[in-house]
Amino acid sequence: MKKLLFAFFLFIGLNGYTQLSKKHYIAPIAGTQVSDQALYISTPSTGYINVIIKPIGGDRTDWIIKSIKNDDPWEFK
Repeated sequence: MKKLLFAFFLFIGLNGYTQLSKKHYIAPIAGTQVSDQALYISTPSTGYINVIIKPIGGDRTDWIIKSIKNDDPWEFK
């Protein structure tokens, strides 16, 4: 019975801290001066990857697309 209980808690613990690796949602930025805010986007990948920022309420023409790699990060303001 102890082994079954241990396996159950181990299973719950492993699934409780997972993250979807391809999509990341960033909360809206609050403050009086939005120009003072920035996102620093980097990757451990040595090859270029595409980053897409999709503003809330915008359409496809509002998307911001940039290619980055580990020695070429991006500061988005």
